[in-house]
Amino acid sequence: MTINQSNVVFVYNSEDPDGEYFAKRYANIHHLSEDQLVGIDTDTEEIVDSYQEFKEQLEDPLRQKLLEIKNGGRDVFAIVLGWRIPAGFYHDGKIISSTSRISAIAPIENPQPFELNKRNLLYNRGIFKRYDEEDVNLAFIVTQLDAPLRQIMDRIFDSISSASTGIKSDGNFYFDLYSGYGDGERATKYQNRLDLFDNKTINRVTVPVEKTVQIDEFNDVFFGQLRDDSIFWGWGVSSVSSSYFYPQSHNRVFFYNGDFTSLRSMRSFNVTYPGVMAINNGYIGVAGAMDEINRTDEVVIVPSIVDISPSDGFSPYDYDDPYEGESLVGVSSEDLTTEPSLSPYGPYEPYESLDLIDIPIPEIPETTEGSFDIFLDPIPFFDSILRGSPLGEAFLFSNPFLNNSMTIFGDPLTPIIIPNIDKEIDKITLFDSFKIISGLYSKSYCYLSRRAAAAYGLTERIVQSCDIDYSTQFLTPATHISSEFSYDKVFSTMTMLGQKCQTWVTDAAFNLLPPKEPTFVEYLSFTETKISDAFLAGCGNQIAIKENLQARFVYDEGGWFFETTLQEMHPFLFFLVQFELIVSLDSEFSDIIFDIRSVENLSQWEYEEPFGSFINLTYEGVPSNLTGRRIRYNSSEFKKITRFSKLFLKYRQIGDAFYYTPHSTHIDIVSH
Repeated sequence: MTINQSNVVFVYNSEDPDGEYFAKRYANIHHLSEDQLVGIDTDTEEIVDSYQEFKEQLEDPLRQKLLEIKNGGRDVFAIVLGWRIPAGFYHDGKIISSTSRISAIAPIENPQPFELNKRNLLYNRGIFKRYDEEDVNLAFIVTQLDAPLRQIMDRIFDSISSASTGIKSDGNFYFDLYSGYGDGERATKYQNRLDLFDNKTINRVTVPVEKTVQIDEFNDVFFGQLRDDSIFWGWGVSSVSSSYFYPQSHNRVFFYNGDFTSLRSMRSFNVTYPGVMAINNGYIGVAGAMDEINRTDEVVIVPSIVDISPSDGFSPYDYDDPYEGESLVGVSSEDLTTEPSLSPYGPYEPYESLDLIDIPIPEIPETTEGSFDIFLDPIPFFDSILRGSPLGEAFLFSNPFLNNSMTIFGDPLTPIIIPNIDKEIDKITLFDSFKIISGLYSKSYCYLSRRAAAAYGLTERIVQSCDIDYSTQFLTPATHISSEFSYDKVFSTMTMLGQKCQTWVTDAAFNLLPPKEPTFVEYLSFTETKISDAFLAGCGNQIAIKENLQARFVYDEGGWFFETTLQEMHPFLFFLVQFELIVSLDSEFSDIIFDIRSVENLSQWEYEEPFGSFINLTYEGVPSNLTGRRIRYNSSEFKKITRFSKLFLKYRQIGDAFYYTPHSTHIDIVSH
């Protein structure tokens, strides 16, 4: 079951006379039952003074209500925090949003500790699936609906009612890549993420896209006004005037601005917060932060060893450090920051006495750079929307952390319709298909050639034997084997197949490239596709192709690659994964020729992100939420092996807390 009107609850303030009114309005829109309207006697202040007060007034009563609903037979996937429900609370002088905290109270059977910037395990999953019964144990879908006045809230509910069956993006998509601020590493990472979205994902939509351009590193380029807009995604603009939004002429569907005050107060008048201004100008879905969470506020929780072991006592994880010379269990001090004044054993703090934490040496915090990594990710957001996720689900899937200042205004059930070219999103392109086909062809050709050589060698050994009886007995069957597996037969069969592959890809590329009817050489050149020399040899036109093809489009002889998919390390823990690959020329691994560790040489490794595209591995590793995506190693010039050599490989994943999976064994062949 996916999210629908049967598994959403609307939370209202039972102390406010208008609370029940808006709860019933929401129930009428989505035909909710009485038990789906949850009244809570809570403070009407927008921001309460502390987490303890928030917990007593809203979190604990709501958790008990949700347990009652669940025990009554109804699953709850989504929660709407309605009229005059607190939007957040103060924690060390910073605002933590109610939506972010309530999302993190799952599973509700036990109280969940407040861990600042807790990893969202549903963020950007490698294999997409809709939110379901399993996910409710990891995080709730939570949104907020509030306004300065009842009359404004009524107009908002009118819009929600009109969009209950779907709201179509019929205007421009404004994508602001380059008005962001901040020069630190995390700002650069977010800029790179926007660039990746621009290069790999945004072309899936068919709406008009308006984009900022980068002039130089000293000048910011931004939109002066939004006109004919339906979607806005940008970052860095911290305030806008009332004239920023031109009078509405199209459906205003979704607005997100990556800053730290965009949704500081949904109840305020005469403010310049971009998200609040977007609500006031007709946007039906708006996401943004309520406050800035600095690096010094961030906490990384490292699980104790007992947390990762299955209950039956067996574990596929070895607790010995896979990298000799290291003995600590935990994360490196570079990855861990903590509030100096935070008591690790306070009753409401995120640590427990058994946590294994590598405490860093106190340093002067980087006060000039905010935590840009809490910003929403456009790649999983729009990927989810295009796959049919409603607003609330897409927000959760694109939100990397919980228990922070990020929040969302809107109805979680609102379907967003964006015209797009994707009919079968997970199908690979023609160009990727040929890369896979040509790679497998090369391997097949090399395997068959190796077998032909072995069959010929068998006959030669028998002929050269001095034992007459031995030769008489085995020469006939050996000759038969040599004839059946001869290189002439291999070449004849593979030439026909290879030429069909070439014809297929050039025919399929008709009208897709500048040459409308490309030759095979033109196809390789215009698509920047590298090909194995073994493929050309098998096709029988090696010399003719290489005379007209640039050398850079042919793999170096003796090169090889290894490809697999990212395995799940643990269903409830997050890791930044590195890799280890052992290469041997025999199955017993007594002749190991390479011991390859990704942390020692990142340049040869890449991983799939987003789907269908590969990016280079970084020192941080591959996020474990990308389980199911492809991992690829390409040999360097220092690790070439003679073509046709048979390789035996052992592969495993290394978790960032020094947990790792057992070795998996693979057999391959050098086919470049």
